[in-house]
Amino acid sequence: MLEKPNAGWTKVCIGDFIDRASYITDVPVKCLKAFINGYSSNLPIAINFDAEGHEYLLIVDYYETHIITDEDTEYIVNRDYSLISFDVKRNDLAKELINDIESNLEEWVQWDLFIDDGVNSVERREELTQLIEELKALIDKSERRSEESWQTAMDFINSSKQVVQVSSNEELQAHLEKEKNSEVINVYIK
Repeated sequence: MLEKPNAGWTKVCIGDFIDRASYITDVPVKCLKAFINGYSSNLPIAINFDAEGHEYLLIVDYYETHIITDEDTEYIVNRDYSLISFDVKRNDLAKELINDIESNLEEWVQWDLFIDDGVNSVERREELTQLIEELKALIDKSERRSEESWQTAMDFINSSKQVVQVSSNEELQAHLEKEKNSEVINVYIK
C-alpha cells in the first residue's frame, strides 16, 4: 500500500492505482489511526492524501477499496473527480499497510523529522510501533470473530437438521410425508 518513503514523499499503491503522497500529512500515522478507528467503530475507513497539486480519498470497506481523486486520471478524463474501485478487502489492505511500515520502519521514523535529535526518533518509533500493535490486535480479533461466525454456521448446518434437495413440490410433499419427525432447515428445488 505504501512504498518506501523518500525525501518526504511516498507512493500509495493499490491494485493498478499509484499516486504520490506528501509529507504535508503524517501518512503512516494517519493511515494506522484511520484503520484502528475503522476496526474499533466497525465503520468504513476513509483516508485523505495530499499529493501537492491534487488530493485523493481512500475508502476501505469489508470487501472493496475505493479511491476518489479530484484530478483527471487514466480512468476517467475531463471530469472533476474519478472513482476507482478494487476488489481489495479491509483485512488484506490493513496487513499490507503494517508490512509496508514495518519493512521500512527507520525511514518512516524519519518521515516528518527535519532534524533528527534522537529523542524525537525514539518517541516516533514508539508511536508507530504502538499503533501497529494495536492494529494487529484488532485485525486478529476481527478474523477470530469471522472464524467463530463461520464455525457457528457450519455447526448449525451439520447438526441433526436435514437439508433436502427436490425437483418439484410433489417430491417435497412426498419427502415431508415420509419424514414427518425430521426437521428440515433448507429446501432446494431444482
